[in-house]
Amino acid sequence: MIKILAMIISIPASLIIFIALTICLYFMKYITMQNLILAGISLIASSIIIMMFRIIFPAKRPNKKTLEHEFLNKFGKKHKLIFLKWYKDLEGRKFASAHVSRIVILATIFYFMNELEYSVILLVFALIVGISRVLVKKHTTLDIFTGAAIGIITTYFVNLLFF
Repeated sequence: MIKILAMIISIPASLIIFIALTICLYFMKYITMQNLILAGISLIASSIIIMMFRIIFPAKRPNKKTLEHEFLNKFGKKHKLIFLKWYKDLEGRKFASAHVSRIVILATIFYFMNELEYSVILLVFALIVGISRVLVKKHTTLDIFTGAAIGIITTYFVNLLFF
């Protein structure tokens, strides 16, 4: 249970950005309430699938020493035990990029709305995020493509089942 909680806590920034962006798009009248609900259900479904993938297919994260050095510089040595516990819980949990999956969910929703220009912009943004995740050694190319596929497939099936 602690490992699952640690995985959930480790990805709040992109989750908060996704939720805020989706709500802003709704209030700016770019998406409808139906699409807002579609985004929410797709987010939940893809998050569950990615969590299951990370439990079933553990894969190593990047160099522990680099992460430890960055953490100690930011929080000081007195928090080293917190870092070691956090790192141990997350060490093997990277398969399928949740960052890319969330962006692709929005791109897919815009595709369903026939707003292809927004869909292409978001796909380019997903590509940039994916490349950056590979360059900083947080994910492999397979993780990026799997995350994108999860975003497309979950949004498609949620749309098919509920709308």
